[in-house]
Amino acid sequence: MLEVRDIHTYYGESHILQGLSLKVERGSIVGILGRNGVGKTTLIRSIIGFTPPREGQVIFEGMRLAVVGFAVGLAGAMAAGRVLASLLHEVKPGDPAIFAATAGFLVLVALLACYLPAHRAAKLDPMTALRYE
Repeated sequence: MLEVRDIHTYYGESHILQGLSLKVERGSIVGILGRNGVGKTTLIRSIIGFTPPREGQVIFEGMRLAVVGFAVGLAGAMAAGRVLASLLHEVKPGDPAIFAATAGFLVLVALLACYLPAHRAAKLDPMTALRYE
């Protein structure tokens, strides 16, 4: 569900996270332990995107699905546009502006659909989540 691959996060020139990787599967609960100042908060901020890593990747399963859906939907839309060309008025079946605007809107919706639950979960007290389970 979440995979962090070899991230390196900095504050200015200070290298805070160095080559950190982790993978969280669906249904897992993860605890982050460490002394003060070792980067626990920076890790969360890097995953959420508040302090983006300079190197490495943060991959949410939802975005992978969104990319696959985007590719399939684009191919389907181009095929359907040709079939429905006689029903379109003042719009060409393969109009790049329409495709770009629609794709941009759908990417924004997918980003929000992945970001908002992660952001809400990051604000949640871990003990409250554990008690709920």
